Amino acid sequence: MGDVHWRMPCSIEGRVKAEDLGNGHWRLQVPGGGREIHVWVDGLVAADFAGCIQVSVQWRGAAAVMTVVSPGAERVHPVRSALMHEPLPALYGSLPLATIDAGTRRFWRWVFRVVRLPGGGRLLGVLTRLASPRR
Repeated sequence: MGDVHWRMPCSIEGRVKAEDLGNGHWRLQVPGGGREIHVWVDGLVAADFAGCIQVSVQWRGAAAVMTVVSPGAERVHPVRSALMHEPLPALYGSLPLATIDAGTRRFWRWVFRVVRLPGGGRLLGVLTRLASPRR
């Protein structure tokens, strides 16, 4: 599974492979690239993607347009719907995930060492009550 970007521009570059999935649904991908764009466009044929080196989808208000770039040509098509699929490794790499710094690691190492001591759990309980604000 991947990520769904809500109304964000998306683009793939390279030799784009277009696969007609029927009913105006097209899967566009670069072989080996991992990213895919699924678009629902009326009136497209496979020849519209001949020599295609870039596809981008831009949202303009409630509607979207797809730009198909080939050497020497650029065509714009109105899109009923669009979905960008991003593989999980790329997805996780782009998320602002929290990291643990050296001080935090030292703190938790200390807590887990104290807990292992006989009575360590009670000691941590007392320290926690002392450190918590009074009501």
